[in-house]
Amino acid sequence: MRLRTLRVLGALCATLLVMTGCASSGGDPLAQPSEAGGATAGASDGASEGGGEPITVGSVDFNENVILAHIYAGALESEGMTATVEERLGNREAVVPLIERGDINVLPEYSGALLAFLAEGEIEETDPQVVVDQLREQTDGEDYTVLEASEAQDVDVLVVTRETAEANDLQVVSDLEGVADQLVIGGPAELETRPNGLPGYEREYGLQFAEFRTTDAAGPVTIESLLNGDIDVARLFSTQAIIEAEDLVVLEEDVPLQLPQQVIPLVSTSVEDQVAETLNRVSSELTTEQLTAMNSAFENDKEDATDIAEEWLADHGF
Repeated sequence: MRLRTLRVLGALCATLLVMTGCASSGGDPLAQPSEAGGATAGASDGASEGGGEPITVGSVDFNENVILAHIYAGALESEGMTATVEERLGNREAVVPLIERGDINVLPEYSGALLAFLAEGEIEETDPQVVVDQLREQTDGEDYTVLEASEAQDVDVLVVTRETAEANDLQVVSDLEGVADQLVIGGPAELETRPNGLPGYEREYGLQFAEFRTTDAAGPVTIESLLNGDIDVARLFSTQAIIEAEDLVVLEEDVPLQLPQQVIPLVSTSVEDQVAETLNRVSSELTTEQLTAMNSAFENDKEDATDIAEEWLADHGF
C-alpha cells in the first residue's frame, strides 16, 4: 500500500476513533495505557528495562486478537521490555494505519487477510508460504514489516444452525446454490465489499443472498442473530468454540476462496530488531488447537484475556 494512502487512512481513522469513543472505551484508547494490560502489560515512562523503547501492542475488535495481543505483550515483558496493550481499536482498515503512524508498534495479524488488504486487490494464491512471501514483498520499503508466521490459522467460515443445514441439505458452500436467495447472511460491514466476502461468494459460487445484515466480527451480535433466527448464515472464524458448543455446521469450501490465515506479527520497523526474537519464539509455539482452546476459555468459561494469555505464556516458558 502506498504510504500516502496509509497516511490519509490513518488521519481519517484517528478522527473516527476519537468521534466514536474508540470502540466503546469512552475516549481515545491511545491517549493513555489500557487498564486491560493487567499483568501481561505494564505501563512505564522512558525506555524499557531490557533496552529500547516501550512497546504498544494493538488489537482489532475480536476476542482472539485481544488474547493474542496480551500474549505478545506478556512475552515482551518477560524479556524485560515495557509493553502496553490497546484493545479493540476497530477493524483492519482502522488499525493497520496506526502502525504506519507509530501510534502502535505491534499487531497480531493474519497472513492472507493482511495480504489482500495491503495489495488492494484479489489474491488467488492458496499456498501458505507463498502468501507470506508475497506479504513480505508488500511490506518491503514500508514503515512496518511482518515477522515469522505461526502454524496457527484462523480462517473465515460460513456457518449455519443444524436445523438450517438439515432443512436445506447443506454440507459445503456450493450447496447454498439455489437457496441463498432465500437466506439472510450476517457479518461485519466489510464482508459486503471485501474480495473474499460476498463478492467472492458470488464470483466463485454464484451465490446471491436474500439480504446482508451488518452484525459484528464474529462476536456476540452475530452469534445471537444466528441462534435466534435473525440471520440464516453467519460469517464466523474457524477457531471459535461456539461452533462446537452450539452444534453449528461449518459449510466447507469446495471451491477455494478464503486465503491461508496464519497468525503473524505485524511490527513497526523501528522496533523490529527489539521484538523480533521474542515474537518469533511465540510464533514457533502457537498452534491452531491452542487458539481454539483459548477461545473456548474466553467464550465458554468467561475467563479474562489477560489470564488466558498468562497461562499460555507460563506453559511455554515465558
